[in-house]
Amino acid sequence: MQSGKKININKGEIWLVQLSYTKTDYIEHEMMDKRPCIVLKVNKFVNLSTIIPLTSNLQVGKFHHTYTINPSQKNGLTKKSIAMLYQIRSLSHKRFIKKWGKIDDVDLKRIKNILIDYFNLILP
Repeated sequence: MQSGKKININKGEIWLVQLSYTKTDYIEHEMMDKRPCIVLKVNKFVNLSTIIPLTSNLQVGKFHHTYTINPSQKNGLTKKSIAMLYQIRSLSHKRFIKKWGKIDDVDLKRIKNILIDYFNLILP
C-alpha cells in the first residue's frame, strides 16, 4: 500500500492493487485481496483510478465482457490473464501497491470496445 506520498498512475498501466483488506470484505462474486489490475481512467483531483481486475483463472474467460491478455515483458504479467470488465470499479490510489507494466494499445482499444457493449453505449 502506498503511504501518504503521491504516486504516478497512468491509463493502460497494470498495477498490483489491494481490492479488499480482509478475506470477508467482499460480497458474492466481488474480487478480493490483492490482484493485478488495468488502469482505465485516472482522476488525479480526487486520487481515484478506475480499474479492471485481472485473474489467471482462464475459466472466467467463458463469461461475457472478459478479455484475454497474454503475458509479455511490457505488461509484466507472468501468466495468461483474463480482464474481468464486469468487475470495473474506482479505487483510491492508496490501494495501489506496485506497478507491473503497461498493456499494448491494441489490447486497450479492444477492452474499450467491449466496455461500449457492456455499458450499452451508442456512439455517433
